[in-house]
Amino acid sequence: FYNYDDSYINLEKKSKLNKQISEVNGLVYQINKEQAELTGKNTSIEKQIAQKEAYLDSLLSGTPVYTGTFNGKFKWPVPGYNYISAYWQSNDSVHKGNHKGIDIAGGSIAGKKVVASAAGKVSQVYNGCGHNYGKNYSCGCGGGYGNNVRIDHGKYKGKQYLSIYAHLKKSASGIKKGVSVKGGQTIGYVGTTGWSTGYHLHFGIAVNGGWVNPLPYVR
Repeated sequence: FYNYDDSYINLEKKSKLNKQISEVNGLVYQINKEQAELTGKNTSIEKQIAQKEAYLDSLLSGTPVYTGTFNGKFKWPVPGYNYISAYWQSNDSVHKGNHKGIDIAGGSIAGKKVVASAAGKVSQVYNGCGHNYGKNYSCGCGGGYGNNVRIDHGKYKGKQYLSIYAHLKKSASGIKKGVSVKGGQTIGYVGTTGWSTGYHLHFGIAVNGGWVNPLPYVR
């Protein structure tokens, strides 16, 4: 009888001990999980702080630093208007085989919004042309581009990307040099400033400083 009771007590103690061990293991697992989550959050916060510090340094030094999310793909810059009146290197009477982009037009395109084709930082803004009418000569404004915006998209797979949006209406869109923009954000409105025979958007993409046919890059 004594041996039976002793065995029963040992089994009961063993059961309680196993239960306590299981509870401790559960607590250790939870602690490790929470620690991993905090580490991930800290890493994200540190990255954001580093990006902001780099941006502040760029403002002080005058060197542009891109901190966006460009992935090598571009959106169509005039939503809802897909007609192309002049293609890359178009050999018409105006461009004569020297067209450094594409012209996007349409019957009711005048004044429609133009959006950033991808995230980036505005590298140039010209908004001083008031000659918003069709003409077969250049008024000289913006080097022929009229009111225009250029966006630096930074580097992707070792290549530097930039986009241009030209012949815009003169507007108070708030887009200024140095401002970061998101893909799809409104940056201006379709006009016919500069050397422009009618309302359209001249859209161009440069890779490593040289203009390329933008169509293969647009989604």
